[in-house]
Amino acid sequence: MPEQWSLDGPASLSLAGVPQRSDSSAAGGGLWVVFVDAPIAHVCLAGPKVCNDWPLIQALKERHPVTLIEHAALLAEESVMQTVQVLALDGDAAGLGTGDLLGRLKRCYPALHVLLVDGALDQGRLATGFQQGARDYFPEPYDVRLLAERIEYFCDRPPAGGS
Repeated sequence: MPEQWSLDGPASLSLAGVPQRSDSSAAGGGLWVVFVDAPIAHVCLAGPKVCNDWPLIQALKERHPVTLIEHAALLAEESVMQTVQVLALDGDAAGLGTGDLLGRLKRCYPALHVLLVDGALDQGRLATGFQQGARDYFPEPYDVRLLAERIEYFCDRPPAGGS
């Protein structure tokens, strides 16, 4: 049975009709993990746009453990990122041009496949994202099916540092 946990402990929530556990006390979002019984790649959706995209989550959670991180600052949580193979990151949350979140993530986790998802990245910020290690980019509005397929593609690839 799938389970969902937060940093603060279990509560009650139903996601797509499946009883799960989550933290209902986390005001303003936070870290959510949806586990499935499958020995395959761990996916992380980070930033408010992708982690609230229920059709995308539904498409991925059938085959992968999925971690949802609404606030990108939580990506620094080492215990979460050590198991993630594919990260779909809101471009605004990546800190491109204003910070170095993506660069720091790639330095700490060079095997991580990162896909940027955002419609507001200009060419300079997008180039910075690819220079810092992003593997793909999906402008908004994105096709959920196509994004899920691309995430699946990277789930089946060797670690980014070895490809």
